[in-house]
Amino acid sequence: MTALAEKKVICPHCWSGFYGDKAMYISQHEDLYGDPVLGDVPMRVPAGEAVRSRAGNKVVDSKGWEMFERACPHCRLQVPLEMLSQRPKFISIVGAPGSGKTYFLTVMLHQLRKTLARQFKYTLDLCDTHDKQLLVANEKKLFAPLDPTQPVFLEKTQEQGGDLYNNVMLDGVSVQLPKPFMLTMRSTNQGGAMPVQGRQQTIVLYDNAGESFQFDKDTGQNRTTRHLGQSDAMMFAYDPLLEPEMRMRLARCSDDPQISTNARSARQIDFLTTAVQQMRRHGKTPQNQRLNASLAVCVQKFDVWRSLTDHCKDDRGEPVIDATSIEYFIEHGVAALDISEINIVSQIIRSILMDVSPDFVSMAEANFRRVRYFPVSALGQSPELDGDLLKIAPLNMQPFRVDHPMLWLMRDWRMIARTKDSKENPRNRPVASIESVSKTHFRTRCPKTRELFDLDHDFAGRDFYNPNTLEYFWIPAIGRIGPTLEPASQTQTKRKATQAGPPAGLGLKLSGGASEPKKKRKGWFR
Repeated sequence: MTALAEKKVICPHCWSGFYGDKAMYISQHEDLYGDPVLGDVPMRVPAGEAVRSRAGNKVVDSKGWEMFERACPHCRLQVPLEMLSQRPKFISIVGAPGSGKTYFLTVMLHQLRKTLARQFKYTLDLCDTHDKQLLVANEKKLFAPLDPTQPVFLEKTQEQGGDLYNNVMLDGVSVQLPKPFMLTMRSTNQGGAMPVQGRQQTIVLYDNAGESFQFDKDTGQNRTTRHLGQSDAMMFAYDPLLEPEMRMRLARCSDDPQISTNARSARQIDFLTTAVQQMRRHGKTPQNQRLNASLAVCVQKFDVWRSLTDHCKDDRGEPVIDATSIEYFIEHGVAALDISEINIVSQIIRSILMDVSPDFVSMAEANFRRVRYFPVSALGQSPELDGDLLKIAPLNMQPFRVDHPMLWLMRDWRMIARTKDSKENPRNRPVASIESVSKTHFRTRCPKTRELFDLDHDFAGRDFYNPNTLEYFWIPAIGRIGPTLEPASQTQTKRKATQAGPPAGLGLKLSGGASEPKKKRKGWFR
């Protein structure tokens, strides 16, 4: 039995299950056109009817041309070869209309590709399919324009038609399906010791129009959001500027056009509620269980509302929220994600959302097994208003933490390492008490105020920041969680990762010179 026949794979288009060796072949000859399901496309050939060449090492069409592209036997849309032997990680991007999902997705993938190559020894490539043109075009517009000083804008995701949807005939009915963005991560490690096992992983992302998440849009003919039933994670693009209360707070300190002349409003809790309901319905999750998925709440446009976090300082009097939570370990030659800082930043952002939209926070934490809140900014500065359009000059873009939500998910999937303190409570902070522990969560009590916090297990054995008192305390460990990077010796050097990547000349040592002193780390956890 071949590897393709051992277990079922999931089609990224229609989400039907099939064995990889049953995938159809796609004809290459220009005369072999037409398909009863897709219409005017290259002919699909069932796997059982495919003919091998005389040498037996190629599958050819009726014209003798080699066929190497494969398709789902149900919807007949192209499936990358990587997905025929491994289930991908499905990620759904959800948000209200106008929340900035398209900008966020485009900038996130661009920055993530650079971060993974520079810091984590991974490549991130678009899969070899015909559905990648829109993402490539958007990335080129923002990051490879002819004139980076000229303001540009990205078209809003359309609810129907356009470049993000496929129309297929299923059971005699025309059905609309979303075009996924499919990517493959590959380790570039050449045999060196790594804190986690570098491997190949395919990731499928879905970007729907915000209107698609309204409660009455999921029908038999419109299945554009049914990917939620397969989702391993959701990224919710939460735009605080869609909240009237937030705009009122910021109106006195910001002249951003999204606050004044181009302001919009939306009940973002409604879009989250609909997405949760569809995840339960199509994923068949009982109402009394949390969804087996992680939620990254990506709070957009941090450059506009950053002043709301200025009061949160670390032990050195510096802002808790800095540019990155990536630590580069020189001795290992690879970076790790500082989960303690991710958690602390998340608690600060959560406290802001609890003031603005507490029902949103409650809905998120009641339904997902793990939730984190990320301050992100795709543009890094306010756009300029040109008529009715908001535009940005690519030269002026300064993305902020846009890759961190995806890095957090990758750590959750054990694809990258996390940092770890060399001992329990290394900064001798006040110690919280653990009141109760469940399979995925626990309850801890602040040692000073005695207030209770309900947290998932990834908060245990780490520093914690109480955004109400602006003070730190230590949460005891309740068990080992995940792969880590920790000092291999007392002289190991590690540093905060920067956009410039690993420091130059890591492997060089000047003869007769003293060893490099350990660099002082910035921030609360250094």
